Amino acid sequence: GPVGFDHSGNRIGQCLVLQAQDFHLTGKSRMVQIPLYDTRSQTLTTDGYTKIKWFGNKVPRDSARSSKTQLYLSPGIFVSMATVACVGMALVLVFLIFNLKFKRLRVIKLSSPMMNNFILLGCLLAYMSVILYGLDGQYLTERSFEALCTVRTNGALSLSF
Repeated sequence: GPVGFDHSGNRIGQCLVLQAQDFHLTGKSRMVQIPLYDTRSQTLTTDGYTKIKWFGNKVPRDSARSSKTQLYLSPGIFVSMATVACVGMALVLVFLIFNLKFKRLRVIKLSSPMMNNFILLGCLLAYMSVILYGLDGQYLTERSFEALCTVRTNGALSLSF
């Protein structure tokens, strides 16, 4: 039939709509011609065509559904990441003590011990933020979770940089 396009690139003319049917009965679907749609007159012609079959014999929803669900971190992942973060914090403390104890040595003085201390404190806060971000609603009450969000956002990770 006649084919044309409007200024937006949309097709003008008749569109034959096909539907895969009878999949659940035979295991193979067959393409069936259902209504003919005319874009000029915006009419749907169903006479002489196969009826539309809906899965479960009911028309599907016409709009998106949204629902809120609370997602929690797996306890195994939290424990493993918190363990790695604690090992990192222990190493940071060892390096910090070493840096403070031997700050008079020439090699340590040349490496800028104050800057090293700031870097180590930033690393300590970054490791703490791993634990703080792992705590979620399954471990805390709603009120303490709100306070923790403030600490996480304004505290550990921001200050570590």
